Amino acid sequence: MHYNETYVQVAIAAVVLLLVAYAFSSFIAPLGVSPSNIPQAGGARFYENFIYNSSYLIPNSCLVFTADPTLFNVNGKSATQIDNFLNGRLYSEYTHRYPCFVLDVGYWCSVPGPIESTCSYIQNHTALKAIRTDVYPPSGAGYGLYYIEAQNATGG
Repeated sequence: MHYNETYVQVAIAAVVLLLVAYAFSSFIAPLGVSPSNIPQAGGARFYENFIYNSSYLIPNSCLVFTADPTLFNVNGKSATQIDNFLNGRLYSEYTHRYPCFVLDVGYWCSVPGPIESTCSYIQNHTALKAIRTDVYPPSGAGYGLYYIEAQNATGG
């Protein structure tokens, strides 16, 4: 009898272990999805590569207004949040420190929300000169780096 009890306990433990392993395996499969197969990741990755391949065109003396300052910082460029362009006090301080400004119309400018609105406002009220532009084909989103040549109704 003792042998049968041990056998039943081992069998139950094996079944429980298999069920737990199966449950974990069902969670692991989605984690193994290639980032390129995640729809929203494609545009962000395209933009990131655009910046890595284009940031060398921005003079080191310029300040970049962007939704992603860190991406420019890791590429050796000075950058600040795009909203700071509309802050008159900050913009005035920047004019004393930087001889030129660049606007990054990046990934977040193509995503509906407050950053998209800020990007549109700046583009519509500022004289810009393209440094480099590109389009992400699946969505048609345009990305670009632009010298800020003059501003009309913005914060400076």
